[in-house]
Amino acid sequence: MINAVNLEGRTIVHISVISGKAKVEYGLVSYSKVVSHLLSFNPDITIMDSFSLTPSHYAAFLHVATLPLLNP
Repeated sequence: MINAVNLEGRTIVHISVISGKAKVEYGLVSYSKVVSHLLSFNPDITIMDSFSLTPSHYAAFLHVATLPLLNP
């Protein structure tokens, strides 16, 4: 289930990385802990969404702190 995708082909890791940017901008929550926890379940972080982007792509584009977690 950790690799399940939504209609846009995004996994929970994609969504957490993307959501993390919005939350950090508003000072609500750091999603690094959420992504770190999700990674403990060994998801496939190479899954591309319908735009051919992986969670790492979004982390790089959005400048979120989760990029080092996705690229050890």
